[in-house]
Amino acid sequence: PHAALAVAIDPLMQQMIEAAAREHGLTLQSLRPWWAAAFNQVLVAEKGARLVAVADSDALTLLGGDDGQLHTASAYVPRPSDEQAGQSIARLALTAGVDGAQVVRVRLARGEMEAGQGVPFGMVMEEGA
Repeated sequence: PHAALAVAIDPLMQQMIEAAAREHGLTLQSLRPWWAAAFNQVLVAEKGARLVAVADSDALTLLGGDDGQLHTASAYVPRPSDEQAGQSIARLALTAGVDGAQVVRVRLARGEMEAGQGVPFGMVMEEGA
């Protein structure tokens, strides 16, 4: 058996996204949350990462795994304060036996780019827990 992770989207939101794509002559291949793209990017850029903390505008998502496989995902909505987020990340790392050097924090922001640290959708990787 393989682990599976399902993410829901409001049907009206999906219809709006699909309509906007059609209006601009685009074909959607898939709809995924930003944190999925962040997790995949981290797997490429940070080979030793075992815990990825993705802070979005309204949530904190903690993703754990190794060898390119996602084993756990927890979302905190609304996004906790920076102090609460740090405590949650430290608690999960301790529980999972993850060293601080294996933790990557990612901040997502629409339109944000910092030289050498971002990817096109506005992801900034931060060091450690």
